Amino acid sequence: MEPSLITAYLLLTRPEIQQVYDEDTQEVTKEEIQTVEMIPFRVDTKYGILEVFANKDSVSNVTNKIGQVTSWETTIENTSFSPQQVLSTIESRYRVELNSIKISDYPITDSAVGSFQIDIDDQNLGRDLLNKHSGDISYLGASVKTDGESVTIGIYNSGSIIVYNNIDNMATVLDVIKEGVVGGGEEVNYA
Repeated sequence: MEPSLITAYLLLTRPEIQQVYDEDTQEVTKEEIQTVEMIPFRVDTKYGILEVFANKDSVSNVTNKIGQVTSWETTIENTSFSPQQVLSTIESRYRVELNSIKISDYPITDSAVGSFQIDIDDQNLGRDLLNKHSGDISYLGASVKTDGESVTIGIYNSGSIIVYNNIDNMATVLDVIKEGVVGGGEEVNYA
């Protein structure tokens, strides 16, 4: 276990109405039961990052609950970063294949601008798009190749990174990703 990681679970209890068959009365009745949702999360004190292993709603639940239990003395802010910076940091240690790119503010015509998402089959084309639209990249999907393993990630400029695999044995890859988030990487041109 990493000494810089504090692992916890937020348990949310919610009432739920369930239909139950009562054998004594031979009727279906409504019964309120308590359901428990378990949201795993970690605080990484080395990088100052909150990691929530769930969806956006669960992230909001965790951040709100941390605020409540600390009487709002703990500030949790969204981080913003360049997907290319994070990618650059990862590429300094691992082989990376681009899977997809989303370009925001993509000019369709002189008077029309939209978003453009492309699946990458040709790595050279992907690198060219990264260079040409570097300021407008809002999402990068990539596969990080490690010793016999592959980790698929999605990097959003909104401050989220999604790891699409089981991350149990990927601590070193996650550390490299975190270095990129907190500024350990450099902007690069992709040749």
